[in-house]
Amino acid sequence: MSAGVEGMVRGMGLGAAGLLIGLVGVAPEAALNLLAAARGRREEAGFGLIAATSATLLLVYAVLAILLPLPLDRYIVYTLGVLAVSLWLVQHSIASGSELDKNEAVLIILLSMSSLILLARV
Repeated sequence: MSAGVEGMVRGMGLGAAGLLIGLVGVAPEAALNLLAAARGRREEAGFGLIAATSATLLLVYAVLAILLPLPLDRYIVYTLGVLAVSLWLVQHSIASGSELDKNEAVLIILLSMSSLILLARV
Protein backbone atom coordinates (compact mmCIF):
# COMPACT_ATOMS: atom_id res chain seq x y z
CA MET A 1 0.00 0.00 0.00
CA SER A 2 2.86 2.38 0.73
CA ALA A 3 4.14 1.91 -2.81
CA GLY A 4 0.68 2.84 -4.09
CA VAL A 5 0.60 5.95 -1.92
CA GLU A 6 4.09 6.95 -3.06
CA GLY A 7 3.07 6.44 -6.69
CA MET A 8 -0.02 8.56 -6.24
CA VAL A 9 1.89 11.33 -4.46
CA ARG A 10 4.58 11.42 -7.16
CA GLY A 11 2.21 10.92 -10.09
CA MET A 12 -0.21 13.60 -8.99
CA GLY A 13 2.48 15.96 -7.72
CA LEU A 14 0.96 16.13 -4.24
CA GLY A 15 4.15 16.10 -2.14
CA ALA A 16 3.71 18.36 0.89
CA ALA A 17 0.07 18.99 -0.03
CA GLY A 18 -0.68 15.28 0.41
CA LEU A 19 0.97 15.31 3.82
CA LEU A 20 -1.01 18.39 4.80
CA ILE A 21 -4.28 16.79 3.66
CA GLY A 22 -3.50 13.70 5.73
CA LEU A 23 -2.61 15.78 8.77
CA VAL A 24 -5.76 17.89 8.51
CA GLY A 25 -7.83 14.72 8.21
CA VAL A 26 -6.30 13.05 11.26
CA ALA A 27 -5.69 16.02 13.58
CA PRO A 28 -9.31 16.65 14.69
CA GLU A 29 -9.87 12.99 15.58
CA ALA A 30 -6.58 12.83 17.48
CA ALA A 31 -7.47 16.02 19.37
CA LEU A 32 -10.88 14.63 20.36
CA ASN A 33 -9.32 11.37 21.58
CA LEU A 34 -6.70 13.24 23.61
CA LEU A 35 -9.39 15.49 25.09
CA ALA A 36 -11.54 12.49 26.04
CA ALA A 37 -8.55 10.76 27.64
CA ALA A 38 -7.62 13.91 29.58
CA ARG A 39 -11.16 14.10 30.94
CA GLY A 40 -10.93 10.52 32.18
CA ARG A 41 -13.11 8.98 29.47
CA ARG A 42 -10.61 6.30 28.50
CA GLU A 43 -13.17 4.03 26.87
CA GLU A 44 -14.38 6.80 24.58
CA ALA A 45 -10.81 7.69 23.64
CA GLY A 46 -9.82 4.07 23.05
CA PHE A 47 -12.79 3.19 20.89
CA GLY A 48 -12.44 6.50 19.05
CA LEU A 49 -8.85 5.62 18.24
CA ILE A 50 -9.81 2.15 17.00
CA ALA A 51 -12.64 3.54 14.88
CA ALA A 52 -10.54 6.33 13.40
CA THR A 53 -7.62 4.06 12.57
CA SER A 54 -9.70 1.34 10.95
CA ALA A 55 -11.91 3.77 9.04
CA THR A 56 -8.87 5.66 7.78
CA LEU A 57 -7.18 2.46 6.63
CA LEU A 58 -10.26 1.21 4.81
CA LEU A 59 -11.06 4.60 3.27
CA VAL A 60 -7.50 5.29 2.12
CA TYR A 61 -7.16 1.84 0.57
CA ALA A 62 -10.52 2.15 -1.21
CA VAL A 63 -9.74 5.62 -2.59
CA LEU A 64 -6.30 4.49 -3.75
CA ALA A 65 -7.83 1.46 -5.45
CA ILE A 66 -10.14 3.79 -7.37
CA LEU A 67 -7.25 6.02 -8.47
CA LEU A 68 -4.56 3.37 -9.02
CA PRO A 69 -4.53 -0.34 -9.74
CA LEU A 70 -3.30 -1.78 -6.44
CA PRO A 71 -2.12 -5.38 -6.31
CA LEU A 72 -3.52 -7.46 -3.48
CA ASP A 73 -0.44 -9.25 -2.23
CA ARG A 74 -0.41 -11.63 0.75
CA TYR A 75 0.37 -8.88 3.21
CA ILE A 76 -2.50 -6.61 2.15
CA VAL A 77 -5.02 -9.46 2.16
CA TYR A 78 -3.82 -10.65 5.57
CA THR A 79 -3.84 -7.11 7.01
CA LEU A 80 -7.39 -6.53 5.79
CA GLY A 81 -8.34 -9.86 7.42
CA VAL A 82 -6.71 -8.80 10.69
CA LEU A 83 -8.61 -5.52 10.53
CA ALA A 84 -11.89 -7.36 9.89
CA VAL A 85 -11.35 -9.73 12.84
CA SER A 86 -10.32 -6.82 15.09
CA LEU A 87 -13.43 -4.85 14.15
CA TRP A 88 -15.57 -7.94 14.80
CA LEU A 89 -13.97 -8.36 18.25
CA VAL A 90 -14.64 -4.72 19.11
CA GLN A 91 -18.24 -4.99 17.88
CA HIS A 92 -18.72 -8.23 19.83
CA SER A 93 -17.29 -6.69 23.00
CA ILE A 94 -19.61 -3.68 22.73
CA ALA A 95 -22.62 -5.96 22.22
CA SER A 96 -21.69 -8.32 25.06
CA GLY A 97 -21.03 -5.85 27.85
CA SER A 98 -19.66 -2.58 26.51
CA GLU A 99 -16.11 -3.56 27.40
CA LEU A 100 -13.14 -4.88 25.52
CA ASP A 101 -11.77 -7.45 27.96
CA LYS A 102 -8.12 -8.39 28.35
CA ASN A 103 -8.44 -11.58 26.30
CA GLU A 104 -9.90 -9.72 23.34
CA ALA A 105 -7.26 -7.00 23.62
CA VAL A 106 -4.48 -9.61 23.70
CA LEU A 107 -5.97 -11.33 20.64
CA ILE A 108 -6.03 -8.02 18.73
CA ILE A 109 -2.40 -7.37 19.70
CA LEU A 110 -1.37 -10.89 18.61
CA LEU A 111 -3.19 -10.48 15.29
CA SER A 112 -1.48 -7.13 14.72
CA MET A 113 1.93 -8.56 15.63
CA SER A 114 1.41 -11.47 13.23
CA SER A 115 0.69 -8.92 10.52
CA LEU A 116 4.01 -7.20 11.26
CA ILE A 117 5.83 -10.56 11.21
CA LEU A 118 4.32 -11.32 7.81
CA LEU A 119 5.45 -7.89 6.60
CA ALA A 120 9.01 -8.67 7.71
CA ARG A 121 8.95 -11.87 5.64
CA VAL A 122 7.59 -10.23 2.47
